[in-house]
Amino acid sequence: MNPFGSLLTLGAVGLGAVYVNARQYAAIVRRRKQRAKEAEKRRLLSANGASDDGAGAMERGTRVRYASRSAHAKNRVRGPNGKYLTRAELLAGAGGEEAKARAEARELDIAERARKREAKAREREEKKRAKAARDQAARAAADAAAADAADARRAAA
Repeated sequence: MNPFGSLLTLGAVGLGAVYVNARQYAAIVRRRKQRAKEAEKRRLLSANGASDDGAGAMERGTRVRYASRSAHAKNRVRGPNGKYLTRAELLAGAGGEEAKARAEARELDIAERARKREAKAREREEKKRAKAARDQAARAAADAAAADAADARRAAA
């Protein structure tokens, strides 16, 4: 392997040969082999009519990279044009009665969480004020004690 770079052919891409970092060459080749292996597996599965997930992604010729994101997207309400409906549209009833009820319940949940957040912020602020008052009282007591000690020294002198 050339220490200054390796010649990597791009084959089907049609860009000819490209020089790449010698340290990257092995990883690039390894990833290409892995992709080819997965493509062959998908081709065989689709030829047999099999599917590797319950959603039928292999039957459609696509893979689901993040299953939870895909499930979330499938559960979202869409409008007649296929776009996701906004919160305001759901609350207006554009997605049907069930979607409107879910949106209203979500609004109540969001409002409750906001109230709890505000209550915690108030509580933190009250604690901060109480601590500041205690610190000020302690400083005043220390100053008074220092002044009394100074008076006692002056009287003794």
